[in-house]
Amino acid sequence: MKCKDLNEQIKIIDVDEFNGIYKTSNSIYSNSYSYYRSPKETDKFNTHFTVAPTDKGNGEFKKFHISFNFSKTGVRNAKIFFVNGKCTGYSTDNLLEFEVKEFIKYYEAHKGDILTIGAQFWEKVQEQKKIFNIRESKDSREFERRKHIQRIKSKVEDALLQREGVVAVDIDYKIKNGIKTDELAIIVFVEKKQNVLPKQRIPKTVQGIKTDVWETTLVPFSTATKTEPSETKSVINDSIVNPILGGISVGPFDLDLYGTLGIVLETNFGAKVMLSSAHVFMSGPHTIPGTHLSQPALPMGGHWPETDAGEFLMGFLGQPNNIDAALATVSHRNILPKTILQIGQTTGHDVTFPGDDVAKFGRRTQFTTGKVVSDTFTCNVNYPNFGTYTYYNQLRIQTVNPYDNFGLPGDSGSIVVNEDKEVVGMIMSGGETANDTKYTIANPIGDILRTFEANGIRFV
Repeated sequence: MKCKDLNEQIKIIDVDEFNGIYKTSNSIYSNSYSYYRSPKETDKFNTHFTVAPTDKGNGEFKKFHISFNFSKTGVRNAKIFFVNGKCTGYSTDNLLEFEVKEFIKYYEAHKGDILTIGAQFWEKVQEQKKIFNIRESKDSREFERRKHIQRIKSKVEDALLQREGVVAVDIDYKIKNGIKTDELAIIVFVEKKQNVLPKQRIPKTVQGIKTDVWETTLVPFSTATKTEPSETKSVINDSIVNPILGGISVGPFDLDLYGTLGIVLETNFGAKVMLSSAHVFMSGPHTIPGTHLSQPALPMGGHWPETDAGEFLMGFLGQPNNIDAALATVSHRNILPKTILQIGQTTGHDVTFPGDDVAKFGRRTQFTTGKVVSDTFTCNVNYPNFGTYTYYNQLRIQTVNPYDNFGLPGDSGSIVVNEDKEVVGMIMSGGETANDTKYTIANPIGDILRTFEANGIRFV
């Protein structure tokens, strides 16, 4: 891509000739819109604006970016970021080296024009707020309804989890004759629908809220079996990786079990640490600090001590911390901090909401994308080597096609990121309902960070 091509492109960006607005996502928690102009025959690449709310739930647009696509599929692009109409910087992720140089050269030469275009677009957004229609009355009513149901769910979920065969409780739309309705209900996930004693039956309503019973499996996402990635993708993480980074296989040095190393971080006291699920780093509930880890994991061909990756530091399962997470030190290897295979460097952390687009890279299913469908999933997870632990208000994630897998056993510990590459969660388990809908469960990152900070560890 030559600078002159970029120069030609910027001249045809005129907010008055853009065709209109279309929704890219819409839920009761978040809305994202793009304001676009159809490509022309003379275009070298397509340029578009994307507008998204930063304060999810209040319906106010504050943040947007201009995207310059260097490939027809949009995989390689540069983005110029704006907040409240003011430029805050740019990103050149996924560009080839020569494209990065050309873009930076162009950006520095035409920054004034770019700032003007951003300001013009922001004015356009303000003028057309009615078109965006961020908070429709129906969405508002559903939002309040969901919050009301959530308050009731929090009061009854412990009692429901104690009933025979119940593994999880959540909020979703009631299913009738195999089809989802538009009626929100308390969903009770059971291992198998069967006849039970009257006192163990799930009531049809709870404090005026209807219930629905879904048959499901629910398992932790580590595994003792060597499994090939989906679609026979090449295994790029089954050898010794140096520098070490997120997305590669890892496991105890003395147990045929593996999961995914989520991410490598640096702490406030200068230590290099690996973050993953506790049931990936630990061989049992009494694993002592200093226990060694292998990368690759033993089922992937690891042979300790040659494949020594570090030592277990601390881990937490279930209550009172509400997480499945652990830290380990890094031994004898360089690191790529805050970096994940095929995702790149993460940019921080954030809260996520139903409707948000997310992605992850794990050892088993590698790179997958999906949507958060719930942040109220409460469950009992039974770990073969640890026992059963309870987790409240976890993230439930599905792919756009609910019959595909966002994660599978072997992906535990994988970091989940949003569209801005901010960390929002870490995978621990998942399951499949009787109608073949697959789902993945992740700890919210906020719970993980708070737990380690309470134990004297902050990440820098």
